[in-house]
Amino acid sequence: MMETCPHCGAVITRPGAGRPPRHSALDLQDCLGSHELTSGEFQRRAAETLDISRATFFRLLERGRREWLFRQRLTDGRWVRVSQSQKVKEASSDFPDRLEELADAALKETQ
Repeated sequence: MMETCPHCGAVITRPGAGRPPRHSALDLQDCLGSHELTSGEFQRRAAETLDISRATFFRLLERGRREWLFRQRLTDGRWVRVSQSQKVKEASSDFPDRLEELADAALKETQ
């Protein structure tokens, strides 16, 4: 939304102005569902079901990957949904080992 300053006539733009987003990374997660799709297949499915542009798809794909909503398998490059239990398991899987390594290194430095 644009306004003009009553004193000087300058154009004022307010933060958050403009059209609200139509889609989110969660929409892509729902679109993927239980399918295992290549990037091209995933993009075509999203275009058909969500009426989403290619640029928006890839922007939301990156956001969803960062938020651990879905991930791309290294073995075959297909996108899969990440379950809540996988998020917790993967985030904490190497934490105890890494913590032990850091503690050992700290002890060696103080000796």
